[in-house]
Amino acid sequence: MSPGIPIVSGFNYDKSVEQIFSNSIDTWKNMGNFKFIDNVGQCFSSMEYIREDYISFIAELGNCIEQVKKNPEAYSGKSVYGKLMHSHEFRSALQQIHNRSTYYRYLAEFIRYKNAINMQLMGVGEEEVLQFINEREKDEEIDKPIPQQTDYLTPALSADSLPDFETFMNRHRV
Repeated sequence: MSPGIPIVSGFNYDKSVEQIFSNSIDTWKNMGNFKFIDNVGQCFSSMEYIREDYISFIAELGNCIEQVKKNPEAYSGKSVYGKLMHSHEFRSALQQIHNRSTYYRYLAEFIRYKNAINMQLMGVGEEEVLQFINEREKDEEIDKPIPQQTDYLTPALSADSLPDFETFMNRHRV
C-alpha cells in the first residue's frame, strides 16, 4: 500500500465460538432443537459471507493503489493521491463506500435479528445474554500485575563500548 493511505484490512470475529458449535454439533442435535441449530448455522454463514465480502472490497481498493504505484505514468496527477483520483477503478470503488456502509449496517441488524430468534428458541432474554457476556469478559482479580514487555527490555550493546578481541581475551584468561 502507498504510504499515508490507510486501508483497513482487518476484519475478524471470534471463530472459536463457531468451532465449539461445529465440534459439538452432536450435542446440539441431541437437544432436539433443529430450528436453533439451523438458525445458528445461518448466523455463522452470514458472518463468514460478510467477512469475505468486506475483505474482497478492501483488496479491490488495494489493487487499485498498487496498479497506480506500478504504472504512475498511466495516470495524470502530481502525487499518488492525485493519480489515484484519475483512476477509474479507484473512483468506482470509492463510490461504493456509501452503499456498502448502508449494506453492512443492514447485515449487522440482520444478524442481531437472527440472534433474537436464537435467544427466543433458547428461552433467554437479551438481559441474560448481556449479563453472560459481561461475566465472561470480567477480568480475574489477582494480586499479580499484568506482565509488560517493556519490563524485559535491556539496552542494546553498543559496538563502540566493546574492546577489541585481543583486549577482551587478555582480561578473561584463566
